[in-house]
Amino acid sequence: MISMSYQHDKDLSKTMSEREETLEKVSDTDFGIMSAEEVFFQGNTFGIIFDDLRGVSHNFSCNNIKLRITPACLAARNTNYYNPKTIGHIWEVKNSRLVAKLLKVAEECTYPGDQMRDLMEGLDKGGQKHPGVRHYILPLKDHLIEIIASDVGLNELERPPYKDLSYKPKDPRDLHWRERYVVIPEDLRGMSPSKIEGLATKVSDFRFNSTPLERFRYNNSGLEVYADDRSGETYKISFNKCLKVDVMDADVASVMVNEYYRAGGYTLIEVEGSKLIEELKKDTTDPSLIAQLERSKHFVLPMRDNLVEVVAEDISIEKVPGEVHTSVIH
Repeated sequence: MISMSYQHDKDLSKTMSEREETLEKVSDTDFGIMSAEEVFFQGNTFGIIFDDLRGVSHNFSCNNIKLRITPACLAARNTNYYNPKTIGHIWEVKNSRLVAKLLKVAEECTYPGDQMRDLMEGLDKGGQKHPGVRHYILPLKDHLIEIIASDVGLNELERPPYKDLSYKPKDPRDLHWRERYVVIPEDLRGMSPSKIEGLATKVSDFRFNSTPLERFRYNNSGLEVYADDRSGETYKISFNKCLKVDVMDADVASVMVNEYYRAGGYTLIEVEGSKLIEELKKDTTDPSLIAQLERSKHFVLPMRDNLVEVVAEDISIEKVPGEVHTSVIH
């Protein structure tokens, strides 16, 4: 398991944005570049599975605040994080610009949630509930994974059976969409860094239960999200040919991207005219990749404990046989 200690800088929130980002290796384990990389979530913990040079599987586990998965084809232009010297190791980002941004938004927030307050404690004051919240990167063979997290551990494990998720479901349920333009009230626009006046969306007819995210699994550009509908039945939402996956704690997300929760709450939505997709196009000059981004769509799953954002070509949903959970419905 990774064991790390940190010295608290009392002026961190004031000076972080003025310092140069640096990387500090936090594990001597050298990971293989041929491993099948996988990210999963279950039991309130995220895990990232990969192999070392001996072929031994490891699980990097954490209590996630924000997780971002970017394919290598789009991460390669971020040469500070993704280059031959960084690939295959776990690094902590010192003087992180992303952390500085989160702190700035948190400090400007009028009504921060519990997790946002804990995040501020963990990053700025040493923390009690979340001591040691830090920004890590894992530059792996096929992906760059960024994490802001606490309670980090690295353990050997027996790899669970690998299932390629880049496939089509056998019995998908049809999704029906309706257009909805969300107006952000003027007094709430300042809570989001985007400070937008409104958001054009398509809202699906699938509504999540108010229970937390149950399961999440990603590999080989495919993502599966398991969630209950309002009747307590479990569905698997599958995304194929993913070019971006972000998972953020709901309290943090409600401040960072408040417009998504206002767009429909526990409803699967699609963002029209996505600025995220336009930003991703700037990260590549490959015509085939740009064409794929133009075919892709920006989906958002605003759930009770996590907000999941996905840029993918395909989406489908199917009922998981035999799984019905009793849940409080709101």
